[in-house]
Amino acid sequence: MVPFAPRCAPAKVRERRPAPRNMMNGETMMNPSRSIRPSKALHVITAALLVLTGTAAGAANGTKANPAPAQPEGEKKKAEWIEQTLDYGIQDERIVAINRIPLIKDAALRSKLVKKLIGILEKEDDAGVLLKGITILSEMKETGGVPLMMAKLDHLSEDIRTGAVYGLKNLKALSAKERLLDILRKQDMTKISAMTDALIDALGELGAKEAAPFAMETIRDKTTHLTNRQNLTLFLGKVGASNAKELLLEIYRDDEENATLRSYAVNSLSKMGIRETGPEINRVIELIDSYDAKKRAGYN
Repeated sequence: MVPFAPRCAPAKVRERRPAPRNMMNGETMMNPSRSIRPSKALHVITAALLVLTGTAAGAANGTKANPAPAQPEGEKKKAEWIEQTLDYGIQDERIVAINRIPLIKDAALRSKLVKKLIGILEKEDDAGVLLKGITILSEMKETGGVPLMMAKLDHLSEDIRTGAVYGLKNLKALSAKERLLDILRKQDMTKISAMTDALIDALGELGAKEAAPFAMETIRDKTTHLTNRQNLTLFLGKVGASNAKELLLEIYRDDEENATLRSYAVNSLSKMGIRETGPEINRVIELIDSYDAKKRAGYN
């Protein structure tokens, strides 16, 4: 006989309630208190409202919703950061700020920053900041920086003086020609320097024909460093100094002269478009071709 076993009370079955449904589309919704934190839920709801608003606006006029335009406050904040950094930042930060000025698209804000930059550079002691500022002004073609660059031609640092020369060149500051020529005349032409190279380059770019007599005299002087003679020879062609024709031919005819200098003389003659020199140059070329291979190699 099977012993009597007491009957256990049946387990209580937990009633499962249906999940609430979205009133708009009937989809089942999860419990927001469990799936999304309040702050995130608020963000999601706000984003959804923005999307719905844009869609509704587009549907009302039959067009697609356009993306929101860039807010001017962003540009303004960037400009404010640049201003404050120029005033209170360390060297590296200030250089970064100067580099960001061209990135400001708003013309009024950019103009304000340029004026501030020029004002700061006028009294700036840090060579790195000063050089970067001059470079940026010249790249931006800010002609308002010409007086600043003219003033920095007397700076104690040759790097700053050289940077100012290139800045004036890039800005095509024709008013600087006389001053640049005066500085070039005082250079030690028996030596090469970045400043001398910059001056010759800038005067050529500015078309300073008035510097041709000095250039010709300096080229004839055999104590002048070869690099300076070469650069000045190219300068004569660049400015179209036709009165230098005989000197250039003389250099080209001299088979004892430096081969590179002779080729630069031909280059300048061709830039001047002096046609009558063609036969003369051809005769010299034929003469060089008649030399033995070892001697002819010096003219290649």
